This record gives sequence, structure tokens and C-alpha cells, in this order.
Amino acid sequence: MGCQYEHDSEISLRIARETVQKAARDAKDRLVQQEAENRGHNARIDSAWRARQPEQAIRQVQRAQQEAHAHAELQCVREAQAVRRTCEAEQEARMAELAEEEAAMTMQHIVCDFTVVTFNAGLAIQGILPGFESCRIAIKNLPADATLKEVRELFTQQGIEPDRFHVTGLKGTSSGKQEAVLIGHDDLKIVAIALEHVDFREEQLSFKILDHGRGDGIGASMLEPNVLTLTWRAPSAPFVVKYSNALEAEAKVLELDGRICVGRRVNAELNPLQDFASGEVLIRGLPSGVSEQDVRRFAGCDYIEQQGFFDFDVAEAPEHIRRHIISPPGVQLTRFENVVFDSVGGTYSVRARFGSWTQTRDVFNQCNGRPFHFIGHNSFLWFRLPDPIEYSITIPISQYRAQKRLWDTFLEAVEDGDGGKLTITTRDRFSDIRVGGEDKKVVGFLKVRVESIAAGEKLNGWHPSLSQRFADRVLQDTGAFLRIEYRLRTMKVFGEPRSIAAARAMVATELARLESLEQTVLLKRQSVRFFVTRGLTMLKEELGQDNAALDVSSFPAKVIIKGGEVATHILSRLIDESLDTTKTPRRDAGETTCPICYDAITSPIKLGCGHAYCSACMRHFLISAASFPLVCMGDEDKCHVPIPIPVIQRLLPIQQFANLLEAAFITHIDRHPQDFKYCTTADCRQIYRCNKSENGSIVHCPACLTSVCPSCHEEGHEGMTCAERKLQNDPEEQERLNDELARESGFKKCPQCSVWIEKIIGCNHMECRCGAHICWVCMGIFDAQSVYAHMHTAHGGIHNDDNNQPNPLYQEDFAEQQDALRQAAARRTAEMHRLLDAAHRQAAARRQDEALRQEARRRQEVRRQEARRQEEAHRQGEARRQEEARRLQEARRLDAYMLEARRMEEARRMEEARRMEETRRHGETHEEGGWGFFIDSAFKSEPASYAFAFIEGAPEQFDRYRVASQSTFHLSVPSTIYLTAHREL
Repeated sequence: MGCQYEHDSEISLRIARETVQKAARDAKDRLVQQEAENRGHNARIDSAWRARQPEQAIRQVQRAQQEAHAHAELQCVREAQAVRRTCEAEQEARMAELAEEEAAMTMQHIVCDFTVVTFNAGLAIQGILPGFESCRIAIKNLPADATLKEVRELFTQQGIEPDRFHVTGLKGTSSGKQEAVLIGHDDLKIVAIALEHVDFREEQLSFKILDHGRGDGIGASMLEPNVLTLTWRAPSAPFVVKYSNALEAEAKVLELDGRICVGRRVNAELNPLQDFASGEVLIRGLPSGVSEQDVRRFAGCDYIEQQGFFDFDVAEAPEHIRRHIISPPGVQLTRFENVVFDSVGGTYSVRARFGSWTQTRDVFNQCNGRPFHFIGHNSFLWFRLPDPIEYSITIPISQYRAQKRLWDTFLEAVEDGDGGKLTITTRDRFSDIRVGGEDKKVVGFLKVRVESIAAGEKLNGWHPSLSQRFADRVLQDTGAFLRIEYRLRTMKVFGEPRSIAAARAMVATELARLESLEQTVLLKRQSVRFFVTRGLTMLKEELGQDNAALDVSSFPAKVIIKGGEVATHILSRLIDESLDTTKTPRRDAGETTCPICYDAITSPIKLGCGHAYCSACMRHFLISAASFPLVCMGDEDKCHVPIPIPVIQRLLPIQQFANLLEAAFITHIDRHPQDFKYCTTADCRQIYRCNKSENGSIVHCPACLTSVCPSCHEEGHEGMTCAERKLQNDPEEQERLNDELARESGFKKCPQCSVWIEKIIGCNHMECRCGAHICWVCMGIFDAQSVYAHMHTAHGGIHNDDNNQPNPLYQEDFAEQQDALRQAAARRTAEMHRLLDAAHRQAAARRQDEALRQEARRRQEVRRQEARRQEEAHRQGEARRQEEARRLQEARRLDAYMLEARRMEEARRMEEARRMEETRRHGETHEEGGWGFFIDSAFKSEPASYAFAFIEGAPEQFDRYRVASQSTFHLSVPSTIYLTAHREL
């Protein structure tokens, strides 16, 4: 049992050892396997790592490249941002520089036709050059490519400040050159004279000083007041041509009048010495050497008769005329020009210049309407005396017809006035209106009134589609003449007030219709993005949602708008903004509220001061402005920086901008009454500069020609101070001052004859030359005995103790005192005489003025009577002409009737002869033959019996036959024999 047990333990040990060994072997095997697996895993890892090594390298390269690219992009972005910041800074600098330039910009504008006004920012008035102080200068022979800048430099290089003149513009001439007109200070006349014939780009310039005149106004007449043009007919031979009837003579007058025969234009008319139906035509103006054969060939008639020959010595006539015109006393002939012969018109003419207009008038009065033997016992043709002051204007005939009632009323008023003349001459297409006279003030008033009527009335609004056809329709429907000025983009209407009101309503309706129509504007490629991003939105905000559209599907892109001139101006401004980014204002983050509407800013307009506005708000602010200068309202209306002129121009159309300039000017004048005043003539719009000095020179109005004193603002008074002029116009003040001066000088008036008396020395008893004895103290009148008693009783003596009684303290100097008194008396007497002489001169001047006025009234009355007589003669002549025309027309109708009657009678006779011939041939064809068979057979065609007497004879014996009725048949023959057949019913 023990062995078994021992064997069992060894076995157990062995088993344990084997188990341990086996476990060790298993662990070792596992370790080896694990190591092998690890080596395999590591080998696989190494293999995988070695396999991924190129890919990682590639990724690293790519990562490095990406990092480098990102770094480069970041660098580019940083550089771009730097460039953008630099550009923005440069743009801000350019905008700031542009804002400074715009803020410093000034402009000149002509208002009231002659006044040059210089405006600066905010439309503040920088300078005014009134028409009273200016002149107009024309510069001729400028090269075709000359510019306004070069014209200005002609004067600025002479030291003339730019604000002292204004070049109104350049216009081309028929010679291919240009002509400029400027308005400048009156002292520029000297500069213009100095620059005469100056070389300018290989051209010699010519300067001419012009009279003031409106662009559409009245201008000085080209006639010279001191020159007479004398015209007379050349020797000629009148002929009378006799035609067959008045109708032919009338046709020949129309054919021959004004035609040229043998090199001379003739005058043909019905012979006034014969009845109008005589058929005689008088032809005048034929040269004296014309042959009868030439006249027959020219007149188309053989019956001609030469009238009295009209002849004189052609060579001696000018010398006779010269002697005659210098015969009036006081006439000075300064120039007698060469005689001009019009060979076609058959007239001689010569111009004579005299020393003054009064001399010209005297010669005219001596020659007007008188026949002279040295020109063939004829008077001068087309003889006219130019007025010393004369202006004329030409208007279209349609305008004159529309205003005819106004012109007629004005013409009647002028004819009833004194000192001025108004003449209206109508032609085919134009009407000439002329004012003239001797009185500058009256002529100036007429000139202003004519300009006021001719200027018409300006209408508000504009549209480029307005047509002449519409203007014609306005004239037809309302009677008002509408003138459309496309260059100035304005309209004017002319006519009576009622017609103008109707025309204004028609124009407003047409403008509303045109503004409702669409306008299409093509965009440049550079502008498309601007309008896509914000331009269209800005348009819709200002014009309305339905009044603006953008079409980018077409090429090129286009904008479609409605709204007329305002819409066109807004679109033009936005297109300019889209093309020039330097003018595009950028909205700041903090500038979100408009200073006018206090709402978010739409369509922003940014000023140089930095404040932004809504475009519509700024436009309304400008249009409705009533105070100037126009300033910024930013910072709760504390900014007050003036708005630059270019900003205002970009926001307003041309017409609205011009109206705003005139409003600024008128406001300035109204607020500076101490500096400027309007002309004293009614309806005259000119202004003059006030002058506080009473010795200032008189100024003259360029429009109404009146002279004004800039100190007292009354009519000009050369040689007198304002106080003297005021005194002259106030006789009561003159008398009061004379009395005061006389009393201060020791003079008193005689209570009986009112003669001035001076008491030098002695007692108070004064005796006047009228015989009155006067008490010098109380100026009472007494006789020679009672005056002394009165002086003792009333005044205590015959001397004044303080004045006339010799002072005993100065007895030694009595002679010297007497001499001083005599000198003082002499001075007082001289002063009194001077005052009296001045009073006499003033009274004489008033009497002379009154005499001149009476003479002017008398001449006016004579002219009115002469005008009435001429009018009556004209009416009578017109009545005679109408009667002659009526008789001529009646004669023509009678001649036509007789001619037609003769023609119808001839036709009837021919028809009758034809029928007779046919009847004769028909009768010869029958066996019975003869007229009796024909008549019998003719009546047998009806079921009735006839009784007739048959007369045999040849058909040639019958003149005519006719059917008197259904029951009577007549045959008329050369004798009284006739045939009658009665039908028996």
C-alpha cells in the first residue's frame, strides 16, 4: 500500500513537473507565437509605414502648398485692402478737393437784360454791374475756333478784373469767322479803343461799341439823325397806251408794272386822267431816249401816245441841290457825298450831313413836298426826317396779329400824347415797330412800353417734344402766338390777356400729356451696374414706382422713364454720377437722417461739409427758397455752409435754375435799398447804384433813356445840387427862403408896392420910390407930417437905440463904421441881386419850359389835325378806289356777260344755220319740194289741223325761227312777213 502510495507521489510529481513543463512550454510557445505575431505585426506596420511614406510626403507637400497659397491670398487681401484704403483716401481727397473747388466756384448771369450779377456759393451776390454803368462791346473777326476763355483773356491781360465784364457768347458769321459780345463796365470802352486792330492768331480784331439792346428787345435805329438822303427821278418819258377794253387794260397793268423796259424798271397804272373803263394805261419811268417801236413792242399795242417830256440837266442838279440846302440861315453842311445813280430804278440819290439835328430839321422843312425846277419840277422821293432819338424792333407777323389790339390801343394813346412817335409797318412775314422823337424821356417811356408788349409772357414748364405744329394749333384755337425757344428751353406766348390765359391752359394740358409718355434712354456699359444696384431705386424714389423701369435684357441696356423735363434732368444727373465715381457720394454709417425731412435718406446728395440729404428734399428746398444765401441745414441747422453752385445746377433744370438766380437777385435788391434802387420810369426793370454824395454824376438808364440822380433819386439835374433842384421844384420854399435871407440881411418889403428896401443909416422914416412914407419899425404907411409923430408916440423916438443911433463911445471910429456899413450894404445888395437874378432865371426857365410844352402841344395838335386830314383823305381815296374797283368789277361783269351773250348768240346762229341747211336739203329730197311741203308735213305728224300761209322763197331769206309756244310757230325773215300756225285743240 506504501509503495503504491510512493509511486503515486512520484507520478504526481512527475505529472506536476510535466504539467509545469508543459505550461512553461505552452507559455514559451505562446510567447514565441506572440513574438512571431508581433514581428509579423511590426513587419506589417513597417511595410505599411514604408508603403505610406510617399503619400505622406505628398500630403505634406500639398499642406505646405496650401499654407503657402493661403498665406499668399492673405497677403493679397491685405495688399488689396491697403490699395482700397489708399484709393478711398485718394477718392476722399479728390472729393474734398472737388468740394473745395465747387465751393469756391462763381458764375455770372445777366438779369433784367443789362445787369451783370456775379454769384458765389449759396447764390450769394458777390458783385453787381448795373446797366446804368455798363456798355456793350462787339469783337469781330475772331477765328472760327476761338474760345470764350481766349476772349476773356484779351481783357484780363490788360489788367481788367474778371468780375467787371461778362462775355455773353460767340456766334459764327457768314465769312467763316466768329463774333463775340460782352457787357462790361463803362471804362472798358477805352480798353476796346486801345485794342482796335490788335493781332490775334494772325487775325486783326475789330472792336465796336454798341448801344444797349435786349436780345428780344428794341434796338437803336440805323438812321443817322443828322443825315438827309435826297432822292429824285432821272429824266423820263411817260407814254399812254390805249387797249381795246378795260378788262385788257387791267390785265396789262398787272403784267407790265415793275417790269424792265430798255434797262429801266417802269411803273404801269390805269390812266388816272381818264375813266377807268377807257382802257388807257399810263407807263412811267421809261428812259428819255426810248423809241416808240420799243414801247409798242413792250406794251403789246400799236396805239401809243407820248405825254409831256420830263427832262432837266442831270449834271447840274447836284450843285443846285447843294446850294439850296445850305441857303437857310445857320445851316452848316459838313459833308455832301457823291451822287449815286440807280440805272434800273431810274433814280439819283445823295446823302447830306449837317452840323446838328435842328439844322437837318430846318433843311427838311424847306425841301419836303416842294417841286424844284432843277429836278424837272418834281419833289424829292421817299424824303424822311430821322428823329434825333429813334429805336426800332422787328417781330413776326403772326405775333403782331395776335397782339394787334394791344398795338392799336397803344398807337392811339401815343397819337394823343406829346413828344413821341410810334410807327408800325407790316410786311409779308414781319412787322417793323419804330419809336422816335425829340424828348429822350418820352421816347424812353415808349421804348420800355414797346419792349414790354413785344416781350410777351414767359410760360412755366418745358418738354423737348413740343412741336411747331402744336404752336400752330394754339394760334388757331386761342388766337395767341406761342414761340418755342428750343435753345433756351423756354416758351413765350403773345396776345391779349384772354388769349394768353387760354393758351396757358392748352400748354399745361399738352405738357401733362407729354410727361405721361415714356422716354427711353440707352445706357453705356459702365452705367449698367450702377443702375442695377441703386440707380433704379433712386429713380423710383424720386419719380414714383410706375415712372421708372430698367431693361437689361436688350443690348444696350435702357432706362424707361416718365415725367418730362424734371425726370430727364434727374436721369441725366444719375448717368453722370454712374460714369464718374469721384462724384458719387458715399453714405456714412452715421448719416442716416435727412436734415430736411428727418427721415432715412433716400437717393443721397452729399455736400462738401459732409451732410447728406434726400435728393427730392434738397430739390424742393432749392425751388421754394425765399432767403439767400442757400446754406446747409445740418447739425440741427447750425452748419450754415453755403451750398456750392454746381450742386444746385445738378439738381435743377435750366429754367428752374435761371428762375432761382433771378429770385436771389431780386431778394438782394429788396434787402439793400440803401445801395440799389429801381429806375424811376414806370415798367422799367433797370437798377442803379445809390450815391450819397450830392456832387455825384448823373446816370442814364440803358432801357428807357431817362437820366437819374443817384443821390436824391429824382430826374437828373446837371449843374445843380440836390438841394437846389429840390428848391427849384418848390416855389413856396423858394419864397420862404428869399424872405428869410432878406430879413437876415436887413431888407424889408414896401407894404405898398412890395419892393425890397434896405435901411443903411438914419432915422426910421423911410420913403419908397412909390411915394409911401413908412415907419421902419412897424412898417406902417403914413404921410410926411404924421410919420414923425407916430415914431415919437409909438416907438419913443425916430432912431433905434441899438442899431441906428450913433454910439458916443465910438465917435472916433464913426467914419470907419460908416465905411464898413456901406461895404456890408453893398455885399447885401449884391447878394440880393444875385438871388433876384437866380429867381428871374428860374422863372424864365419855367416860362420857357411852359412855352416849349405849349409849343409841343401845338405841334402835336397840328400833327393830329394833319393826321386826321390825311386819314380823311385816305378814307376818301379808299372810298374812291373802292368805287372805282366796284365800277371796274361791274364793267368786267358786263363785258363778260356781253361776251358770253355774243358767244351764245353766235353758237345759236351756227346751230340755226345748220338746222336750216339740213331742212333745205331734206326738202329738196322730196318730190313735192319746197318749204310748204316741209311745214305741212311737219304739222301732219300730229292729229290736229293747222291753218297757215305759205311763203315761198329760198332758205337764205330766213334769219331765224323760234317756237313761241305750243300753239304758235314763227318764221322770222328779213322783212316783216312771218308765218303763224295755230293749233286747233
